[in-house]
Amino acid sequence: MDSFLQPGPSASQAPSDDVFAEIAELAAQLCGAGYSVITLAEGTEHRPIASAGGLALAVLPRDSRFCCEVLHSGAPLEVSDAHFDLRFHDDPLVAAGPRIRFYSGVPLVNASGAVLGSLSVLDDKAKVLSASQRNALWKLADVVVRLLADIAARRSAEESLSWQATHDTLTDLENRRQFEVTLRQHIESARAQGKQHAVLYIDLDQFKVVNDTCGHLAGDALLRELAHLLAGKMRRGDSLARLGGDEFGVLLAECDLLHAQRVAAHLLSAIRAFRFAWQGRVFTLGASIGVAEVTGGSRDLESVMSAADTACYLAKDKGRNQVQVYCEDDEEVSSRHGEMGWVSRITHAIEENRFFLHCQRVKSLGHGGATEYLEMLLRMRDETGRVVPPMSFIPAAERYHLMGAIDRWVVKKTLRCLGRLHASGAGATMPRFGLNLSGMSMGDAAFADFVQQHFEESGAPPESVCFEVTETAAISNLGRAARFISRFRDIGCRFALDDFGTGLTSFAYLKSLPVDYIKIDGSFVRGSADDSVDRAVVDAIQRLARAVGARTIAESVETEESERRVRELGIDFAQGHHIHKPEPYARLAARMNYVSEGGCAVYAA
Repeated sequence: MDSFLQPGPSASQAPSDDVFAEIAELAAQLCGAGYSVITLAEGTEHRPIASAGGLALAVLPRDSRFCCEVLHSGAPLEVSDAHFDLRFHDDPLVAAGPRIRFYSGVPLVNASGAVLGSLSVLDDKAKVLSASQRNALWKLADVVVRLLADIAARRSAEESLSWQATHDTLTDLENRRQFEVTLRQHIESARAQGKQHAVLYIDLDQFKVVNDTCGHLAGDALLRELAHLLAGKMRRGDSLARLGGDEFGVLLAECDLLHAQRVAAHLLSAIRAFRFAWQGRVFTLGASIGVAEVTGGSRDLESVMSAADTACYLAKDKGRNQVQVYCEDDEEVSSRHGEMGWVSRITHAIEENRFFLHCQRVKSLGHGGATEYLEMLLRMRDETGRVVPPMSFIPAAERYHLMGAIDRWVVKKTLRCLGRLHASGAGATMPRFGLNLSGMSMGDAAFADFVQQHFEESGAPPESVCFEVTETAAISNLGRAARFISRFRDIGCRFALDDFGTGLTSFAYLKSLPVDYIKIDGSFVRGSADDSVDRAVVDAIQRLARAVGARTIAESVETEESERRVRELGIDFAQGHHIHKPEPYARLAARMNYVSEGGCAVYAA
């Protein structure tokens, strides 16, 4: 059998091969031809995508002059007997193989007039098509063109979706997902081939200043410009990705740790030199960069990313705007890893409802008939049910931005229980509850609406709530803190300024914050018994509070002598283990004749 002929179904390379093969078969039948072929333009040649009659696509000459003539001219061509036509008598399809004598083909022309390819019928006998057969060939060509347009549109859509799935739409850099895919591949190459790579974790410093002062449009523009700058610093084969927010990742292929440090220093210099102009203002940036190596000993993607992230945060801790290399034996790294381990544990504790609250009395010292309240103190159970002291997880929650989620949990659960207590009909004996709010929540514009919503849904009386805000958190978000305080004082809530005296500008900012209580930091209270300076500070804060109409609370009152001294200084309230050791609300309510309601399991021990 000739090499151009093969039995069985025809081959195809097109996405819709069955459809095109059917069209080729139909063209041969309608035209009474032994063979049919659909080709697409590929440069100056043609590529067959479907055929009928056993014409083998794999060996169809790409330079066959029949199809090329149609492709180049963009016009139909019909040859009744190629053996006697000097233009085609030595064509590969005529001189050998199937020894074609008859050919008729029409161009595949799209809406813009471009020639995409050809639809042809062929036979080993001489013949002439009728007008109706030529018309049928043109109509089938139109069907092929429409199908090709659909395929092109689908392919374009698929490519667009694929690009969007792997790239950041703001900066056009790779996204975290694609970065992690590439990193996994490099970890495998390090194991299999002994190659060494490096990961850089870049966290911009001072980016928030641009967002806060000029808005998110400016922040987006800055990220786009900086991404373009950093992309220009990459070597061929390296990967640059936006990991989220103002964080970027760089994967340096076949790069040892020493060279990675140099690249990181070069990128840091470029970021420092970068100037962002917006509406007449010019901003500068810095960055904290963590460097981690990828070797055959790297465990997995999570451990590599964690190492780079840890190094980045160490760079921030050391003053920002610098490069830090991850070293597993480093004491600081070990401490940071311990904190990072708490991140997933805290997240799971929130999801599994393993937080609960104890309460501690803020006792009135009898000055002016002030009403005492209970501060709600957060506790957590670990995976085995053991109670975890707050100082084990609170620093990690603050560092890794989880306090906002914790504050929302506390507000939601507490207000729900306050609503139940209030509905029990014993509102007159219900104490005021003190809830701590973090600086993260005070800086969150949506947090106030969250609190308002849960007041309305729970039915909790606002006058039974006192929000405690640390002095540092209030000052760092002074405008929002003042608006939050004003909004909820208007509906009856009370506010306490916690740890007062530890900030450098306490007295200057106090008049901007309309609080009801000032909690004197425990370091001054403890020292007031023996240190005249601490005692003078406590006395000064007491006098200042009186001037702004606030009551004072002495923290860390641990002895009877300490309670006596703060009472003599005119302090209104005392709080500490000497006054009351934290315990579940239900237990305290039974002793103090406070209203209690069994459904508030949040207060269980």
